[in-house]
Amino acid sequence: MAQRKVHAHIGDVIENALGWDVDVYSLSDAAVERFADNVQTWSRSVLPSDGTTGAYYGGWPSANVASLGLDGVLGTALLFEERLIGKDVLSDWFAAERYLNRRTMGSRPGWLGEDGKSFDHEATRHFLAIQIPAIKRLRPLLDSGVLRLIPAEPVQLQNQPQVELLVAELGDRLLKHPVRLARKFAAGELATDDTRRGIFVMAGGEWEAQTRKAFTDALHFFANEYLLSVRTGSSYTAPFAWESHVALKGLRVGQGPYLPVQSVLLASRLPVFSGLTADLISQIHEDDAFASFRAELAEILGQCPTKAKPAEVQRYLATQQADRLRPILDAAERSADAGLLRRAGLAMANLRFTVTTGVTAAGVGLTTGAGWGAAIGGAAAVGAAVADKVIETPKATTPIWKALVGHRRSIEQEMLDNWVHTNRDVAPTAHPWGIPSEPSMSVAVSSGSLLVDWHRNGVGQQSAQ
Repeated sequence: MAQRKVHAHIGDVIENALGWDVDVYSLSDAAVERFADNVQTWSRSVLPSDGTTGAYYGGWPSANVASLGLDGVLGTALLFEERLIGKDVLSDWFAAERYLNRRTMGSRPGWLGEDGKSFDHEATRHFLAIQIPAIKRLRPLLDSGVLRLIPAEPVQLQNQPQVELLVAELGDRLLKHPVRLARKFAAGELATDDTRRGIFVMAGGEWEAQTRKAFTDALHFFANEYLLSVRTGSSYTAPFAWESHVALKGLRVGQGPYLPVQSVLLASRLPVFSGLTADLISQIHEDDAFASFRAELAEILGQCPTKAKPAEVQRYLATQQADRLRPILDAAERSADAGLLRRAGLAMANLRFTVTTGVTAAGVGLTTGAGWGAAIGGAAAVGAAVADKVIETPKATTPIWKALVGHRRSIEQEMLDNWVHTNRDVAPTAHPWGIPSEPSMSVAVSSGSLLVDWHRNGVGQQSAQ
């Protein structure tokens, strides 16, 4: 089924300036620079929000949509979202703002050479050779509007004052006992950059200070992504354990005039479908089952009685879900077994997930909209970090974050196989990440991963094609 294109996107820049089948290694330096000019001109015209709602998946998926596997939990979750918001890594490669933003070891280097002045044509060709085929894979989602990619570097630079405030607030709430927290979360679960998780280099001794710094780096990345979701009018979604923990424990308490946030768990277990592709998702996204589910859930959450006792809130949700959501999900499962979805190539996977949502009471908000958590105005509940953005909203409640829980899938299983794994085994020390007990001349490197999607010799080149 042909999809009606709803808006322009970075794929149009590629198609018009180079074509999808371009051999980037045959391009002259001047041609590469002209393409960079085209991308920069395009990115300056893109507003962070286009007035519609969506979801931003934190902790790597939205930061690396081209590397996101669609035949899993996150691909299925897209069917229950109005749209996915992601970073336009091509525009960000050519953004001058990237050199002013916070960076960690292993970050994508961007278009400038090591001197910070000259155009690095070789690195840019390697990057384009990987990214252009990867973006082409997503073209059905871009054309249909299920996916919107936005240049993130300029927005993140503007957000830096609010990021620092939010990091301070989250640190005060979450990092009272950093070593104890490290026993709950492995170093490799902590994203600190678009392309790095864990890989903390630590000397012996000073466990408290070094562990706190590692968690603070992860909180910086969380705050950058969370406030990016605010600016794009999307709901921050935590697909994995660490981001879910920060949202649940770090964004739950109102300060000053702001109202407390209550977390609610949906009883409905959403089915995971196998066989999903970008083209198939774009075709069935508006199927009655998924469109009806999104509309019904938005209304249920919008009327959630957050001032009631937690048990009363859960009874309200259980009743609403049984009466309004369960019939829709049952119809979708029947369709996957022997109906339209089955004929389209889908099957039921032996996997389910559900959703936890943080909601705040009426009167505090930034945006409103449809979708299962599309309104994120309650971000104001984190206090001074976004205090200047508070507006009134007519919704009875405002979801400020959500988490996909119960699926037991790792980030490795949800992304394409373009990884470099480093030091997954932890040395046998008393510290959960293997930091030596005593100071020494050597250092330990924690578990973690790098996403290599920009280097010619990186494993990302094959999986992007």
